[in-house]
Amino acid sequence: MNIRKVLAGMSNGLVALGVLSTGMRYLLSTRVMSYHQEALGSSWEMLSPGTQVMTLNFMKSAAAGFVTCAVAIIFLLVFPFRKGEPWSRWALLSISLCELSIIAYCTHQVKSLTPANPPLVVLLILVSLSILGFLLFPKADSVVTVERKGDTSHNHGVS
Repeated sequence: MNIRKVLAGMSNGLVALGVLSTGMRYLLSTRVMSYHQEALGSSWEMLSPGTQVMTLNFMKSAAAGFVTCAVAIIFLLVFPFRKGEPWSRWALLSISLCELSIIAYCTHQVKSLTPANPPLVVLLILVSLSILGFLLFPKADSVVTVERKGDTSHNHGVS
């Protein structure tokens, strides 16, 4: 197996691991993260029950996106990426950047507009790993020859 392909797979695998672990942490949590509480300017206990439900459900909605992204990445790595399908590198990049760029933008807003210190650096590392995985995908594997049944054009007129 090509070392570039192995490294590309590892980069994308780390992205999947990162978004899956974040998604599961958010999904299984019974309260919002400490940086969410800092952004809200209140401890969890001081939030009204309605605000607790809404903020926790917003976090679990983000978790759904993280888990879905991770499942899609894992599926792509196991099937088309492993076969060297060139379109899989574009699909991996698109899925990762779609999820991570939106979350990074929202996280940046929380970081710059509130006293909270959310994990923006982690998101930027995941974005970088996604781009690295895309760039490392071997160029030689990106050429696919398709031959149609009955196509004799490659014989140059010789039967």
